[in-house]
Amino acid sequence: MDSWEFNKIAGAILAALLVVFGGKTLLEVGQGGHGSHEAKAGYTLPVQVADNSNSAGAAGSAPAGFEVAAVLSAT
Repeated sequence: MDSWEFNKIAGAILAALLVVFGGKTLLEVGQGGHGSHEAKAGYTLPVQVADNSNSAGAAGSAPAGFEVAAVLSAT
């Protein structure tokens, strides 16, 4: 078997795999994803919300960036 025949056989196998897996993927995309749920991109990060009832205390506190800068400058 020469290299031309091997290339034809390998190409036929790869084309069949492309049709099988590519067709499945195209059907999933056409149906709107992997299931009935809506997918969201990214991650949900935990966030602590400051209490705005005491506005004088919140205005007097330094933002987190200044605390990090103070720690880095101290080292």
